[in-house]
Amino acid sequence: MLSSIVIPQTANAPSASTQVQLSGNLDSTSPVITGAINPTNPATYSSSMSVQVYDSLGNAHTLTFFFQNAGKGTAPAAENWNWTATLDGSTTGLGGNTGTIGFDANGNIVSGATPTASLTATPAGAQPLSLSLNFSALTQYAAAAAVTGSADGSAVGRPQGVQVDNTGLVSVSYSNGKVVNVAKVAIATFAALQGLQLTNGGVYQQTIASGAPTITTAGAGSAGSIQSGALESSNVDTTQQLVSLVVLQRSYEANAKALQTSDNMLQDLMQLQTTAA
Repeated sequence: MLSSIVIPQTANAPSASTQVQLSGNLDSTSPVITGAINPTNPATYSSSMSVQVYDSLGNAHTLTFFFQNAGKGTAPAAENWNWTATLDGSTTGLGGNTGTIGFDANGNIVSGATPTASLTATPAGAQPLSLSLNFSALTQYAAAAAVTGSADGSAVGRPQGVQVDNTGLVSVSYSNGKVVNVAKVAIATFAALQGLQLTNGGVYQQTIASGAPTITTAGAGSAGSIQSGALESSNVDTTQQLVSLVVLQRSYEANAKALQTSDNMLQDLMQLQTTAA
């Protein structure tokens, strides 16, 4: 059904984070540390990193991981690393925020192990967070620690722009990174395009000769595609036409002068004949 395209101006709803993926390297040459990890004491952990997550209200929270080289592990793990997580600098209300990761002698996650964990949190005023943590992309090589993280979820989104692709699909992009499809531009084709009647403003109107329109989408059948943000230009070479106009003007001026000269000569001849008579 055809209708006017309405671009929403309202905010895009937030979505709570559910997945956290960590990747990168933990330095195998870092000293072994004993004792529990204390996030407030750098001497109790080897490295740390943070990733941003969102609650059900769209509030951003900083989830920080602290990694500790715990030394040799039990086979098949050649070496173990302990980890602890905090949310906004606190462990209050967190569940499942500690664990151990085992690496083999090649610096990879122990084969057959499940490098995942579940962390729960209770942000104030929002629904409880339940995060699935994935450590499978971590390695333990003799190189500087460099761990990065990514998480799903998003804050409240404000409309930032409208895009139209070559198929006529209209989408709205939001400040939270989401893109929402809102409509599709309809294309009308006619059996006899030459039968359309040109009206004011370069608009064509249906006539009996053109036949009834067939409503379709861009690129379907005989319908053309859409080029967003562009105006159709004339197929006339303006420069060439201006040159031709100047040439015609010069020719007109030359012909006008020739006619004037001929007229003057005829007048002189008539005067000579009158004098002779």
